[in-house]
Amino acid sequence: MTSAFVFLNCDPKLVQAAKSELENISNAAAVYETSGIYDIIVKVDAKSEEALRDTIVKIRTVPGMTCTTTTIIAVKKDRQ
Repeated sequence: MTSAFVFLNCDPKLVQAAKSELENISNAAAVYETSGIYDIIVKVDAKSEEALRDTIVKIRTVPGMTCTTTTIIAVKKDRQ
């Protein structure tokens, strides 16, 4: 499994619509509306790097997106 966090900035008028659309993208494990430098953060869990890349492309094409920053998770340790 390949995971990443995608940090999004979007048009303030479209945050709610964008969030709703993002929640319907496969591989979007979680969608968070935030305050601060980013408007929305999406956690992506994909079965392969190719699937991760495809999901990020879908995220970037959601109407209202103005800027995205992606951080791929290199080491993952889940708490039990």
